[in-house]
Amino acid sequence: AFFLHIPFPPLDIYLKLPWRFTLLRALLEFDLIGFQTLRDQRNFVQCIRTLLPDVRVAQRNNQVHLPDGRRVRLGSFPIGDDAEAFQRQSRTPGVVAAADALRAELPGRELLLGVDRLDYTK
Repeated sequence: AFFLHIPFPPLDIYLKLPWRFTLLRALLEFDLIGFQTLRDQRNFVQCIRTLLPDVRVAQRNNQVHLPDGRRVRLGSFPIGDDAEAFQRQSRTPGVVAAADALRAELPGRELLLGVDRLDYTK
């Protein structure tokens, strides 16, 4: 399986890639291709239909049928934060104590929490 966690470009942008055929064929080596959104999945399907006429896409069951008989499943699997888990953790004794200590150090100020990536790889 392969999961793409960045947007898949629309056809007009994808057509600009010099390695567009190689990339599509390589992705179709996986038995499952996952996308972040349904729009990304649709962009991928449009690229296949336009660039690979020997490949058939069955929208009914989100499968790609390859000439060699293999089938590749497609799906959109949005990733999100588990808000309930964060709320549960925020009420644990250790977190409550740490927040109380910060409030004591900064009286009269409102506390905000920010979370950022430490490893910018994209």
